[in-house]
Amino acid sequence: DHLCQTGRVEVLRVLEEEGLGMVALGPEDTAFGSIETLDDAKKCAALFKEHEDEIDGILVTLPNFG
Repeated sequence: DHLCQTGRVEVLRVLEEEGLGMVALGPEDTAFGSIETLDDAKKCAALFKEHEDEIDGILVTLPNFG
């Protein structure tokens, strides 16, 4: 959980510094705004569909990979 939380803060900070907008689940939507379950993935898919005209690409981070 610590890696998800701190990684999210760091990635969001860098994106903001670079002037990049983002569409992402928040901590109020899922644990730390991360996607861990099929239900979380469905929430994310619905959010992306709602904002499809604003999205140019997708950035995936894997804070606990390995």
